[in-house]
Amino acid sequence: MNIIYIMYKKILIIGSNGFIGKNLKNNLKDNYGKNNYEYCYLTREKVDLKDKIALKKYMHLNKPNIVINASGVVGSSMLNQKKNNNVIFDENVVILMNILECCQEMKIEKLILFSTYRLFGEEVRENYDENDLTEGTIKNNTGYLESKRCQNIQMELFMKRDKMKIICLIMPNIFGEEDQYIMNGRIVPSLITKMINVKRENKNISIESSPKNQLNLIYVKDIIRIIEQVIEKEDEKLVGNIMIFNKNGIIEIEELAKKIAEIIDYQGIIRFNEEGENKKTNLMTPNLSKMEYLFPDFEFTDIDFALNQIIKDFVV
Repeated sequence: MNIIYIMYKKILIIGSNGFIGKNLKNNLKDNYGKNNYEYCYLTREKVDLKDKIALKKYMHLNKPNIVINASGVVGSSMLNQKKNNNVIFDENVVILMNILECCQEMKIEKLILFSTYRLFGEEVRENYDENDLTEGTIKNNTGYLESKRCQNIQMELFMKRDKMKIICLIMPNIFGEEDQYIMNGRIVPSLITKMINVKRENKNISIESSPKNQLNLIYVKDIIRIIEQVIEKEDEKLVGNIMIFNKNGIIEIEELAKKIAEIIDYQGIIRFNEEGENKKTNLMTPNLSKMEYLFPDFEFTDIDFALNQIIKDFVV
């Protein structure tokens, strides 16, 4: 009698109570046991990521093959908004180094990280790519963003010195379920929250932005689908930074506000800061050759559909 042993790979999601982490947990749980994957989830309640000994003990106990790091100290979150930039930078760098060193010691097959287009800075440019990540000027949220620049330096070091396979997805404005619907968070949930509040109070809304400022929006479930492909795919080019960009997700603040107003049936006046800085062309002309090579058939979710979906769930 032949006995067939099924070899499961275990995927550890660090930061599974955050925005990306919760969406990973919610959307990957249906795949438990499929494709020979198991999932385990690590939160700050289980392990303080600043404690390398505790993290190492947890990882040796669970023995993951693939690690997704969705953790981080973000200055705009309610939990961290009272921390100054130096504290945010220090905590993020300590967490990063602990994760890198533990993954290196355990010879993790893949480590998946995340970063942001905000590292490209405020300068307008064309045909930029992953190699330009650290050239721009950072003006706001410097503790978090400088820690992401440090992440870029350290991941390159670990890939070169220790031959680690590290993939970092560079993301623009992500929106979707499980976000913090507060007034000072990410642009889409903040705008939804503010507009719903003024509608309830029968007031007009003022948006502190030039109406022509542009965003690139990506629905969070598209990021989850890309992560699934990163987990599955074996390609020598699947390493280092990968810019993710939705060509059909370029939208002006004014258009975004009008779409949200239509969905929630907001009838008030929408005012903008007409004298605000106009970022109409900022970072909207990237070279996406790496993304298009790795994910040639990927189709992003329609922005109108995604907005309707999350606002419907939010209002209910």
